[in-house]
Amino acid sequence: MKYIKKVILENFQSHKYTVLEFNEQLNVIVGPSDSGKTAILRGIRWVLYNEPSGDYFIREGESHCSVTLEFNDGTKVKRFRSRSKNIYYLYNLENDEIAFEGFGTSVPEEILNATGIKKILLDKDLSKPINLSDQLEGAFLLSEKGSTRASSIGRLVGVNIIDDTIRDTLKDIRNLSVKKKNIEERLLKLQDELSQYEYLEELKNRIEKINYIRDKISTKKKLLTTYRNFNEKLQHLYKEKEEASYYLQRLDNINLLLDLKNDISSNISKFNYLITKRNQIHKLSHDKKYNMNIINSLKELSKVEKNTNSISSLLNLNTQLLKYKSAFNKINKEISEYSLAKDKLEGISYVENNIDTMLIAIERMQKLNGLKDREYAIRKSIAIGENYIERFKNVDEVKVIKDNLEKKLILLNRLNTLLNSFTSINKEIESSKQLIKQYKNTIEIKVEEYKDLLLKQEVCPLCFSNIDDSKIEHIISHYI
Repeated sequence: MKYIKKVILENFQSHKYTVLEFNEQLNVIVGPSDSGKTAILRGIRWVLYNEPSGDYFIREGESHCSVTLEFNDGTKVKRFRSRSKNIYYLYNLENDEIAFEGFGTSVPEEILNATGIKKILLDKDLSKPINLSDQLEGAFLLSEKGSTRASSIGRLVGVNIIDDTIRDTLKDIRNLSVKKKNIEERLLKLQDELSQYEYLEELKNRIEKINYIRDKISTKKKLLTTYRNFNEKLQHLYKEKEEASYYLQRLDNINLLLDLKNDISSNISKFNYLITKRNQIHKLSHDKKYNMNIINSLKELSKVEKNTNSISSLLNLNTQLLKYKSAFNKINKEISEYSLAKDKLEGISYVENNIDTMLIAIERMQKLNGLKDREYAIRKSIAIGENYIERFKNVDEVKVIKDNLEKKLILLNRLNTLLNSFTSINKEIESSKQLIKQYKNTIEIKVEEYKDLLLKQEVCPLCFSNIDDSKIEHIISHYI
């Protein structure tokens, strides 16, 4: 069994620093009046139930006080109070400290669970401790009213669940009745308001008739507009007819004009033909003069032919001379090349003697060329690598984006988990509503059975006195 093993009071009322140790058997605190016996119980109540409130119990001249309770299972609870602080401390077996603040006039749930000492609910607004009592306090329940005792016994045996359920059900019924009454009153009021607008149906019929007449008037107006357009077109045609008659009268002599036109056209054709012939005559006379000039210029043609033959022989001779000149120049060029070759071959003996050295130099040159090619390839690879590295210049930004995406994915997974939890909770709520509905039906059945039992027994289950129908109704109404 769990019990208080030690109490430590520091600056609490008359206690400067007091330590009390208890055992699991009977413990008696003895002392003269005003020596602080009641203060010990008050300090225990202060820790367990947060009573009394305020800070008047701090020892005179001190700035703070505290009361510590140690239990036989190693649990330790400390209550600390100063002018500005109000704290609970909870210590476990490893002496780890947990502080609680801002709890108001209640006791933190963790403290209640650690001590295991709670007040019991006697009625919906009344609770009392069963582990502690004050001086001159009456026996448990004997000083309470009859209804409180009945409610307390009902709560101790679990009947309060039925009482609370019936009470809540009747409360809901009353609320629904009030709502129903309000809705009915509102419905009557709306019906009265609607009765003021009964003439609207007749007004609607009149509006429909007016709209029908308006549509017919609109159709007639369109027809009238069409007729007016046709009339204007007809008047315009009459005017055109009069103008055409006038022009036809003026064109009675048009045949004479046509004959005159044909004669003029034939004369114009003849005139054009004569002009063409005249131009041809002028051209022939011009060609005749040109041909005569050519004939005059060709009288010395035989002399020209002789000069042409001498010129052609001179041209052939000139061509042969040019060929000889070209061959001569070619021969001189070959002689010059042979002279240069001869000059170059004068040191050939030196070359033959140093050919090995030249081969070694050539081999070294080839190696150098190979190294040059490798250097070029390496430079090219370096350039490619630099371009590749340049592409990764923004890799830090990519990493930040990746981290953000991972955080968002984690958040999305959490949201999906919460959604699943929310769905399951909704399902549990629906099932709980069904269970509550079943419990309400069961409670109603049990109340009826309880009423039948009371009618059969005709004895009060609390005071064992005889009861009649009125008292049974009173008991049932108390539960309801």
